[in-house]
Amino acid sequence: MRDGIQKRFNDRHAEFDSLVAGSVATEWRDTLDNPNHGLVATSRIANLIITNAS
Repeated sequence: MRDGIQKRFNDRHAEFDSLVAGSVATEWRDTLDNPNHGLVATSRIANLIITNAS
């Protein structure tokens, strides 16, 4: 199950990179841990966080 989730992360990351294509500086983060903990940890150092509800 975790491998499938990681594959989807990788697919979304590749899609994201192809859309921004160096037009802005970005950093991709994903986590298989508790999503609330990951969001809180990332929000401490981010200027903008984009999430998906599904």
